[in-house]
Amino acid sequence: MLSVDFLAGFTIFLIALIMVINLVPGILVGIQSQRIDYDAVAYRTAVILLEDPGWGYDRNLNTSTTHWEQQLAFTSDVSRFGLAVSKETPNILSRNKIETFFTSGLFTRDDYERKAVFADLPYAPYGYRIALAIDGEGTKSTGDTVPEVSYGYMRRFVKVKDYTSATLPAAPYVASVPITNTTGLNHTTYLAVVLNYTELNEPVISDAFRINPQSDNVTVTLTGLTEALQATANFTDIQQVTLTGVTLSKWDLATSPPRWVNQTIFLRDYVLYNQTPAQVQDGGVAFPVRNTTTLGLELLPPLPFAEDPNAVISINFTFRYDWASATNAENQHNFVFDNDVFAYSPATVTVPALKNGVVEVAIW
Repeated sequence: MLSVDFLAGFTIFLIALIMVINLVPGILVGIQSQRIDYDAVAYRTAVILLEDPGWGYDRNLNTSTTHWEQQLAFTSDVSRFGLAVSKETPNILSRNKIETFFTSGLFTRDDYERKAVFADLPYAPYGYRIALAIDGEGTKSTGDTVPEVSYGYMRRFVKVKDYTSATLPAAPYVASVPITNTTGLNHTTYLAVVLNYTELNEPVISDAFRINPQSDNVTVTLTGLTEALQATANFTDIQQVTLTGVTLSKWDLATSPPRWVNQTIFLRDYVLYNQTPAQVQDGGVAFPVRNTTTLGLELLPPLPFAEDPNAVISINFTFRYDWASATNAENQHNFVFDNDVFAYSPATVTVPALKNGVVEVAIW
């Protein structure tokens, strides 16, 4: 009889013990380690920022876009931050996305919490700090001071894609016009820089090195202008050289035969600079370049007609030469860029190597 009571009691004890064991995880849910949760949030934040290009809404095209960094008129149109060049290039970051993301004052703390950390999830709001160190450039960061303890952390190595550029030395483009009785005291010359979007969008080129009209800056630098003119015997006869304008043409296949058509749209998204001395110039105002060593043009994305993958555009520099007299010892006037054409293509431009970087994400 005693043994039966013992067995019954022992059975009840075992059942009670099993129930207690099953209840323990639920009891500890509210006091589980926050460090594990914050590590997971830091990991998720790093993955989204570094492996995704982000997402936004383009009001001009009335469509969704991964080029959120261009939708700054209404920051509410940006729904998710992402720094990757594209989904096909995880951990390879876009320079323009980086600059936009880390520029102070463009976005509010609420923007970073909801579109990078996603702090509307449980345990929100978070403290956060996101930093990017690029070789040779120092560190960019946004967020708060990291506490000494109790925070989640993720560190990732990345690559940064820089802009392509084309450098054209003026010396090979020196030309001349003979002086006759009908030769005037001024002459207009042109330089055309042609971008063929079909060539730039060639699928065999990785997004990490492609010249993308939608997202990449395009830079053309003319060097040695003064030196090329000084090499000619009649440089002193040149009274002035003026860059009178930068215009845009588009190759029109609809005409018969196809031809270049001047565009009336204003090239507003570009920087024109004269580096002797370094000074940004207003693209709508002509300025003298007689004593200029380097002249640069930087087009900012999206480039004109970027939504048309088959477009061919020409950026046209126009120069005017004014001479002091209608005669000189050589009986000719010298100048540079006599209706020359340069193709801005992967074969002719400088494609910089990807830069090394380190991203650190801390969440608490």
